[in-house]
Order: sequence, then structure tokens, then C-alpha cells
Amino acid sequence: MTYAVPPHHDYWWVAAVAAALAGGMLLAVWAVREWRRAGLLQTTLEESRSLAAHAARMAQFGYWTLNFGTNKVLLTAETSALFGWPPEPRELYGEWIRALIHPDDWPRLGKAVEACRNGEPQIDTEVRVIRTDGLTRHVRLLGERHAGKDGGDLCVGCMQDMTALVMARDALRGSTDRYREILESISEGYFEVDTRGRFTFSNSAIQRMLGYKAAELLLLDYRGQFSKEDAKEILRVFSDAARTREPGLYSGRVRRRDGEELFIEASVLPVAGGEDLITGFRVVVRDVTWRVREEERRRGQERQMWSARKMESLSVLAGGVAHEFNNILTGILGYAELAEMTPGCDREALGHLAHIKESAERAGRLARQMLAYSGRGSFAVGRVFLDTFVTEMTRPLLAQLPEKARLRVEWGDETPPIEADRTQLSQLLLNLVLNAAEAYGDAGGEILVRTGAMDRPAAMTEETPLRSAMEPGRHACLEVLDNGPGMDHDTLERIFDPFFTTKFTGRGLGLSAVLGIVRGHHGGIWVESAPGRGTTVRVCLPACDTEPAGEPGGPTAFSPEAERVSLGRVLLAEDEKEVRCLGSEMLGLLGFEVDAVADGRAAVARFKDNPDGYHCVVLDWMMPRMNGDEAVAAMRALRGDQPAVITSGYTEEEALRRIADAGNVVFVQKPYSMAGLAEAIRRACGSGKK
Repeated sequence: MTYAVPPHHDYWWVAAVAAALAGGMLLAVWAVREWRRAGLLQTTLEESRSLAAHAARMAQFGYWTLNFGTNKVLLTAETSALFGWPPEPRELYGEWIRALIHPDDWPRLGKAVEACRNGEPQIDTEVRVIRTDGLTRHVRLLGERHAGKDGGDLCVGCMQDMTALVMARDALRGSTDRYREILESISEGYFEVDTRGRFTFSNSAIQRMLGYKAAELLLLDYRGQFSKEDAKEILRVFSDAARTREPGLYSGRVRRRDGEELFIEASVLPVAGGEDLITGFRVVVRDVTWRVREEERRRGQERQMWSARKMESLSVLAGGVAHEFNNILTGILGYAELAEMTPGCDREALGHLAHIKESAERAGRLARQMLAYSGRGSFAVGRVFLDTFVTEMTRPLLAQLPEKARLRVEWGDETPPIEADRTQLSQLLLNLVLNAAEAYGDAGGEILVRTGAMDRPAAMTEETPLRSAMEPGRHACLEVLDNGPGMDHDTLERIFDPFFTTKFTGRGLGLSAVLGIVRGHHGGIWVESAPGRGTTVRVCLPACDTEPAGEPGGPTAFSPEAERVSLGRVLLAEDEKEVRCLGSEMLGLLGFEVDAVADGRAAVARFKDNPDGYHCVVLDWMMPRMNGDEAVAAMRALRGDQPAVITSGYTEEEALRRIADAGNVVFVQKPYSMAGLAEAIRRACGSGKK
């Protein structure tokens, strides 16, 4: 019998032969079977060792054993190859080991080994080793403490060459550092969030922008930095960017840590991970608050300039209309007055004439309101204490308020006096209070009138259309407040426009007149209102320091016979034919001889012919070729004390402001009566005869 016995299995062959010789056939069979099983196991083991060695070489793994008692290190062939030796097992002792480790890493390895020697169960560290060819490799050492067979403690572990991984990691770290340096160098804010909205990265610019530190931002949800409405908008931008895989743009507000709101522009870029799933977003943020504020300021200035131009245009229009209207009313009132003086005028005719005069006087009040809006109202300035003035006005105001309206007055502390026309101020307060009462409608409500003092505040002067007219310094303030329905923005923009009204009745000149009165007193007005929040109107007028001159007394009662000042000649210049004829007739009834011309230049030419021949000259202010004030100046050059009366549909301030010496020059506003004209001539000439 012949057996093919594999090498290294002599033991099992000998056992089988021995069993057969001993006559134990069953034992021999058993021995052969065990021999075959052991052979298979040995073959498998050898193959596993070969595969393990191959895998170790491929993975650049090697194994080692450290005997703590002898300090001997056993290296496998693969470990020896890592150090640059031939691939065969090797033993190392003492300084040989230290010579293989980079000097900067030896203390860390020595500390780890010493810790394991003293009971630490594992070693896990990275060190640099120096190969025999001088090259440096990065390796990772892993080891576990074990008890040896002879009672000595061992550390058994493996070593992997990590050089390629370390180089890739360093390259990635360098790339990341450059990436972070770039992000830190830009002025725009940058942050990254995950799909839950949590911050995962932020640069210093966004940290300064929002007022948070980097670690604090990592704990926040980005949506918490936006208001409810803005959060909906930026969430929409994120959703659209994730759906389209395209960058999204957001323009709106963001809230800082201290609560301040910034205006930003943000670009949102989705980040895709495995299987093209969105894993987060990168966001670049630009702070455009300064640009938005500047744009708002520019638009505000444009609105203010437009409002000022509109006010100026409407003022010129209103003044011009009032002037022409007053010229027409002069003829109506004057001829009605002359008709009343006509002998034989019956009672019925006198009644009709009275109605004509009453209607004309109502039209005259309307013209005065228009002049007030234009800032050209007539002023009789005196010192006014607002607290006292409001107290005096309480009863007249209550008399004109609706039954369900209630008036409450609060007086301020140390309200300074002002220089104002009491009549104009009464009209201002009455218009404001009635406007507040009308805001309540039939339901009624409380109207608060409040006085006070303040310096011109920057916030208020930015809102008032008259900020340019308000001078710095102390101001007395008059406020009228109601809790009515309030006004929207569009209504607020138009409340001072002439003839604009939201009521079924009314001419829409109340607040326009208020604005003109404030302008004429060099003050400011500010209106605050919103739907459902009522309205507050604040008027600020400059405080005064000096006592103004006293007001002249009013005219005496008129009768044609008593008003014959003296016989003499009067030079009348009036471009309106009807008014010129009316003036000539009135002056004739007063006992004067009249020379009537149609313009200022003709009046000067007539005056040159006989400078001492005119008791008085009566001139319209605005005429073609030469105005009345220019004609007075030319006549004064020929006769310095020539008495003159200036008439106009405008106001005294405008008519006389360009006359250098206003002595013996009296103003009478159209429409005037015979009594008013006679009183003006008396004041210009005095009581003596010329």
C-alpha cells in the first residue's frame, strides 16, 4: 500500500502506521481521518496567513509585539518593510527603537508606552518614523496590553502607513484654511445652514452684522433673525433654490441681536450631497442698510421738495385768485353801497342791496381764507400768551361745537409768549377744533387742546412741510388731539391742499387757511394720524422776547357828510376800469376833484405836471407798466412828503415792504368801502388841509 503524505504531516502518518501495526484497524482509520482533517485545517491556515500577509502589504499594515519586561520589540516582515528593511521578521532593542522615531514625536510615543506599561489598556497615536533610506513616513500605532505566557506583560499591536492620508489631510486643511481666509477677508457676510435651518458655519462679517459670536450662531435657527413676514419670504427663497437647484435672491430685513433691523441682499445657493439630495445652503449677505436709508432720505427730500413746490404754486395761485376776486368784490360792494345812498331808493331795493352786500362780504371772507393759505393774510401783531388765549377761546369754541363733542384743555408749564395776530390765531384754533369735532361725526367724542413749550426738534422738522420756515430756538406749541377714525397716508398727503375735503359739506379751506397762518407766523405744523388711531395736530410758533408795538385804533362810524375830509384834488391810479370808476365816484362824493389814470407810469407823468397840486394820491399796488409802490417812490423823489394810499387785493405787508419810507403811506385792502377809503385818506394826510 502506498500513501501520498503531504509535507509537514509526518506525525499523522506515523500515527496511522503505528495503529495498523498494532492491529487496531479502527484506530488506524480514525488516525487517517484526523490526519486528513488536520491537513485541511493546516492548508486553510496557510492560505489565511498568505491572504492576511497580502492584505497587510496592500494596506501597508504591519504587526509588532513589545515585551515590557525585556523592552524587546518583535516586528513582522511587513512592519520591517515599512521601516525600509527587507521584508522579514526582526527584533529590536532600546535605542534602536528610539532611532526609528522622529525626535519631535518620541516624547508622545514614550508617554503612551509608559501609560500602557502602567496599566493603560490601549495605545493609539500617530508618529513619524524615519526609514533606513532617510525618508519620513507617517504611521498610526495601535496596541493592546496582554499578559504573556511566562508572566511578562506584552503590548501587541499593528502599525499602518498613513503618509498618503496625512498628506491628503494636510492638503485639505490647507485648502480649508485658504477657503476660510478668503471668507474672512471679504466684506460680505457668509454663513452655511443645514436643511433644518441651523447655522453650521459663519464668517466674522456675518457675526459682526448680526451681533453674535461664532459659537452662539451654531445654536441658532436662521429664521429667528427675521420677522414673521420676512421669515416667510426667505423660506420661500430657500425652497425655490432647493427645488430648482439654482441660486435664489432675497432682499429684505434681518434682525440683529440688539433688536436693530438691517436691510440686506442675500444670495442663497443649495448644496447637494449623495444621491443629489440637498444637504444645506450657502448664503452670501450684503448689508445695504446705508443704501436703503440714503434712498429713503433722498425720496423724502424729493417728496419735501415736491410738497414745497406744490405749496408754493398753490400759494401763488390762491393769492392771485384772491387778488382778482377782491378786485371784483370791490366793484360789487362799492356800487351796492352807492346804490344804498341813492335818493329815492325804496325799502325793497334796500333789502336786495343788503343781501348783495352780505353775499359779497361772505365772498370776501373766502378770499381772506385764500390769502391766509398763501401766507399773505393781514396781520395785526401783538403779544399773545397761549395759555390765556386758549382760556379766552374756550367759551366761543364750545358755542360752535356739536352737542356730543366735549372739549378738554391742558395747559403746559412755562409756555412762552408769541407775537401773533389774535384774529388769525382764533381762526387757526377754531378750524383745528371744528375739524377734530367733524372727525367724530354724529357719535361725538373728546377733543383735547394742549399748550406747551419746546425747542425745535429734529424729528418734527423732518416731518413738517414748513421745516425750512422754522428757525432754531424756543417755540410755543398748540396741540389739538382727537380719537376719531384717523387718516391714511394718501389723505395725510393732501390735507393742506386747497378745496380738498373728505366731507360731504365744506369748501376744504379750513386746514389750508391754518397752514397759511402758520406760514405767515414763521412757524411749523406737524400732523400725526393713522387709521383707527385718531389725529394729533401740533402747531409751533416762535417765542418772542420783546413787546410789539401797540395796535392802531379802528375807524369811526361813517357818514358821507362827516367824511368830507377837505376840498382838494386826488390823483387815482387803478388798472381795473370798474374799480377806477367806483373810486372816482366815491372820492367825488367825499368832496374831492379826481384825476383818474389807468397805470402807475401815467400817474407819475400826471404828478410831474403839478407836484404840489394833489392833496393825496390813491394807487393800486399791482398795475401794468409800473406798480403803485414804484410810483410812490417816483413821486417822493419830486415831493418827499406826498401823502399816499395804496390799495390791493393782497396784504399790507406785501404792498408796503418795498417802500423805503412808509411815512404818510396808508394801506387799504380791497374790497374797501367809502368809509374805509375816507379813513385811509385821513390817516395819510392827517387832520390838516393841504
